Amino acid sequence: MKVALISTFPPRQCGIGNYCQQLAKSLTDFNCLKGEELSIIASHDALSLQSDKFSVHPTFQVGKNFKESILTKIDKIKPDLIHIQHAPDLFGLSRELLSLLEELDKRQIKRLITMHTVFTPFSGLLEGYPRVSYYHSKMGQHLDKIIVHQKSCAQILVSDGVPIEKIEVIPHWTGNKMAGDSTRVRKKYSIPADAPLLLFFGFIRIQKNIGILLKAMPHLLKEIPDAHLLIVGSIHDSVWYNRFYLQYLQRLRKSRLKPKQIILENRFVASQEVDDYYAAADMVLLPHRQGYGSASGVAHQAVAAAKPFVCSNIKKFEDIIENTSAKTAVPPRDARAWARSITMILKDADLKKEIIAGLTRYREQSSLGCVARAHQKVYNPVL
Repeated sequence: MKVALISTFPPRQCGIGNYCQQLAKSLTDFNCLKGEELSIIASHDALSLQSDKFSVHPTFQVGKNFKESILTKIDKIKPDLIHIQHAPDLFGLSRELLSLLEELDKRQIKRLITMHTVFTPFSGLLEGYPRVSYYHSKMGQHLDKIIVHQKSCAQILVSDGVPIEKIEVIPHWTGNKMAGDSTRVRKKYSIPADAPLLLFFGFIRIQKNIGILLKAMPHLLKEIPDAHLLIVGSIHDSVWYNRFYLQYLQRLRKSRLKPKQIILENRFVASQEVDDYYAAADMVLLPHRQGYGSASGVAHQAVAAAKPFVCSNIKKFEDIIENTSAKTAVPPRDARAWARSITMILKDADLKKEIIAGLTRYREQSSLGCVARAHQKVYNPVL
């Protein structure tokens, strides 16, 4: 039997591609395919690869006009099961995607999709996808299974008419425990070894709501004068409004009390450096403001690093909040609440231990092996 994943893939700077790479590796490492051949039908900017574990075939352009190139590659590879890694900015919620699924149906190929983002009708309208419910319903008709990362995402799909028996909830994978070198990062940014370091890590975009952290810093510094905030990440897709948002953050940083204790670096961090940033941090901050369901790779990095965190009380982090402590979740627009929660966790050793214990348990529940075997359970009945 042959299985093919359709996704972006490294070296493209994309969280979905990184997810797909690790999923493919885990499926083979944990022998979840039982000898089936695994291929990646990847975005055109991927590196071609042929290994004893899986092959990578650079194929399609992200965005529009991906259907024909993907079908051509499928006709050559002849997989028995197709598993698409979907995000709206990669394949959209469009007629072309539905047409691709219809063609796969005609070829009698089993069809799965992981929806890494699931819009509600309202959030879809705000994000430029006004017919979300229609596309969810039509996708449900042409797919054998839809995988989502959170229960709330499954509820959205059911409300849009997708049969519940077609939906599977599998958490985003959490990598192995991190073991970086904290001194490298602190030395690079001249952060004292004993200063509390708060980390925002990931792509810079408006929906990440990073400005609230800058607004919270004056309140926080009254309680913890030596605290440092490190914001590091590249602009998402380099679109104009995210570039404008970075400029806004830079101006806001300069206007804050003790701006030298707020470090803002627009840079994509190479994978070999990631562990060092988490090792250096005393806490990870996740201030996102999104009205739709989607898992957070950065949140799962914090889980892997076993670092206390504060996050927005939104659906995006529901699984991690549920497995740690509700005290980590605060309203996304309340700067004083962010300062209070950060202060409370940094100063309360028992609460910090409680959160870390919860993260450790959740790391085991969402480990690479658990996620790979969960996919195996979905693949087997379909195949």
